[in-house]
Amino acid sequence: MRKVYGKITNFLKKEAAFQRWCNGESFWEIAQKFQVAEATAEIYTIDMIAYGRGDSAMCNRLLKEMEISEGEFARVAERLTSPGVTL
Repeated sequence: MRKVYGKITNFLKKEAAFQRWCNGESFWEIAQKFQVAEATAEIYTIDMIAYGRGDSAMCNRLLKEMEISEGEFARVAERLTSPGVTL
């Protein structure tokens, strides 16, 4: 995933948001706490998982909470790993 995702920067706000998510807070709650958009709270979590902080259970939880089916994820992963595709 890092090959496709590129360089991931870690900073304290991402780490704190990720820890809150790990402790069961919703993306909405995290967004309220850090005064960011809910999508930004989601990106913080995605970044930390891509950074290597998450396991497969966390990935599955993330997909469920973001309402992404396994089929949708597989299609995106296939497209992203096509030759010449970068983010």
